[in-house]
Amino acid sequence: DKEIANISTEESTGTSTDISVGVEISQTPVGTPVDATINNGSVDGYSLSVIDQSAGNMVHISQVIVEQEAWVAIREDINGGLGNVLGAYRYPTGTHTGSVELLRGTESGDIYYAVIYIDDGDKIFDHEKDTLLTNEEGNIFATKFRAY
Repeated sequence: DKEIANISTEESTGTSTDISVGVEISQTPVGTPVDATINNGSVDGYSLSVIDQSAGNMVHISQVIVEQEAWVAIREDINGGLGNVLGAYRYPTGTHTGSVELLRGTESGDIYYAVIYIDDGDKIFDHEKDTLLTNEEGNIFATKFRAY
C-alpha cells in the first residue's frame, strides 16, 4: 500500500546524500543543476509524468511506473537545481496515478521537480538514506513542472 511520508521541512544543511543506482555514494549540494525532462520521462523500468498544474498543497502525479517500491518526492527549484523536499509518497511496484501531499504548498509561477527515490526497505522516506534515481550517465532523473 501507499503511505504518506513524514518528513521535516528543516532541510537547511545544504547537502543531501545521493546514491547512484547500484554504483557509488556522492554528496549533492542543494541547488545542484538537474538535467530534467519537462513533464515526463523514463529510465530503466521507471517512468514519471507530472504536468504543469495549479499551485497548492497537493501535486497530482499523472503516472508513475516503478519496478520496485519507491517514493515520488516533490522538490523545489533553486537556481535550476534541486531544492528542499516539499513532500513524498510511497508507491509499490507497478503503474500508478496519484497525488503527493506537501508540507509546504507550491506557488504560482515557480518551477518544481518530481524525483524518484528507491526505498531502502524501511518504508520511511529519508532523502539521505533512500536512493535518488539517476540515469546511465549519473544525472539525476527528474521531471520538471510549473505551478500556475
